[in-house]
Amino acid sequence: MKAKTSPRILKSIRETIYNLQTLLKSPKPAAVIHRIAEVMAETLRTGNRIYFCGNGGSAADSQHLAGEFVGRFQMERAALPAISLTTDTTILTAIGNDYGFEKVFSRQVEALGEKGDLIFIFSTSGRAVNTILAAKKARELGVKVVALLGKDGGPLKNLADLFIIAPGNTTARIQEIHILIGHILTEIVEETLVKEGIKKEKSAGIAGKIKDLKELQTIVKTLKEAGKKVVFTNGCFDLLHQGHLKLFQSARAEGDILIVGL
Repeated sequence: MKAKTSPRILKSIRETIYNLQTLLKSPKPAAVIHRIAEVMAETLRTGNRIYFCGNGGSAADSQHLAGEFVGRFQMERAALPAISLTTDTTILTAIGNDYGFEKVFSRQVEALGEKGDLIFIFSTSGRAVNTILAAKKARELGVKVVALLGKDGGPLKNLADLFIIAPGNTTARIQEIHILIGHILTEIVEETLVKEGIKKEKSAGIAGKIKDLKELQTIVKTLKEAGKKVVFTNGCFDLLHQGHLKLFQSARAEGDILIVGL
């Protein structure tokens, strides 16, 4: 039996091809993708975390990419710290019930976000209130904001440190571009970190954080090149007490990374 060709199917495929060609024609998206990958790698390189969020299909994209980082994409390597803010039904319903659905992401950013972390927002309109509030809270905390958007980018484009507006007139076509870009970013970040070997030491646990002077010099150089402020303190810590903890907390607050000399 001869297969029938549906005009609807061909129309959808042509729309997707057209959007991909539009993406290729401009050099700007590729340059921004490269820069976003650099920022994501830098975030993970310095021990910070990446959070993902979005609504509906964009929530699925958030979970998809978080899974690629915590699991793996194409290369064998240590797990990378990524969290989708769309997954915990208890947290989502508690926040939604007590504070309203518009705060389901911003409240989690407030609880988890630390300076140097990154939030990656998917939004086909750039106008979802819960993602806008998440971006605002992230900026308050020194959390970097990256967004994959659609249409005109909405208010989110003005809150993001880096953003890409996907070509397309419908939500489905925009989401197809979003996940393509998400896969490209994951591939670049994974390759970068594996080549550097930055995350291999993570499997060593606490012991992996103990460095000799030569190793420390290399780490500090990398951190400074990434624009991070490194703070150093030392002392005799044979018997830890509350005063030591306050010292560490105060020193840590002065920069992005704290190094303790023993």
